[in-house]
Amino acid sequence: MFCIAAEGPTGTLLGYVLAKSETGPQGLYCHISALSVRPEARRCGIASRLMAQIEMESSQNLGALYIDLFCKVTNKHAINYYRKLGYETYRTVTGYYTDGRDALDMRKSLPADIDNRCMRPRLAPPGTPLSDWIKTRDEQEARGRQR
Repeated sequence: MFCIAAEGPTGTLLGYVLAKSETGPQGLYCHISALSVRPEARRCGIASRLMAQIEMESSQNLGALYIDLFCKVTNKHAINYYRKLGYETYRTVTGYYTDGRDALDMRKSLPADIDNRCMRPRLAPPGTPLSDWIKTRDEQEARGRQR
């Protein structure tokens, strides 16, 4: 887990981004857990600079294939903001939030993902529970890497 913070001239915390590196079936990636900027410091480019820094760190220092984050489907401002930064909806995660709302799994491919392979979701067969699909998919990909 790592954190990048933005401070004001007096040392006041203006914003931060929390992220962690993970290894999934497609390889190493970075997951953004939180992005927050103080209300009085918004619309000054702080969030964009924090996101650019996390993207650079993930790409250059970690060699990550992509960055992902989850965003509530009703948070139109955040969805539009992330799209402006180049994030695309990879899939919808049903009932992700405690209030039962769905989340968008949004991703941005990094230079290590040469053919944008990580941006193409594979759909579960109809009626397959998500947990079963992920387990089956991960096992199939692991077998494919062992060949």
